[in-house]
Amino acid sequence: MNAHRDDSLSRRTGEGRGEGTAWSSLEKQILSEFRRHFRSEFLNRVDDTVLFMPLTLADIKKIVDPQLVLLRARLSDRHITLDLTDAAKEHIACEGYDPVCGARPLKRFLQRALETPLSRQFISGEVTDHSRMAVDFKRGELVFETKTVKKSANASHSSKN
Repeated sequence: MNAHRDDSLSRRTGEGRGEGTAWSSLEKQILSEFRRHFRSEFLNRVDDTVLFMPLTLADIKKIVDPQLVLLRARLSDRHITLDLTDAAKEHIACEGYDPVCGARPLKRFLQRALETPLSRQFISGEVTDHSRMAVDFKRGELVFETKTVKKSANASHSSKN
């Protein structure tokens, strides 16, 4: 079970995430609050309680690239490459950041801001197989640029065999 209790206590941590006496004291406070909030009947069914520090914006920035790898893998089936500028990645990380919900908003934002527009462009014919997509962040929005890459004679010959 993954539960997000009111984490006002966990947001009090600053430096030294998960280290030292400050974390130990905070952990005791959180577990005490946990026991006070839930009935003992429920707590007896819980095998273990593990506390996690809330993700920071820096953590979310590290998660953006692996998520893009998954999207690029799906696009590669149609020989479509996807390149994002650092500004676009920064925007995605900032918009997908929520210290309470972790990385879930990031995934939703990627679907809404990248996957849906790319799908619409593909359906409309703006993006075709063997395209190169470039995404930048300009004037407060993600900007998509598409270039069709011509197949080489060898690539088209080998695909017929």
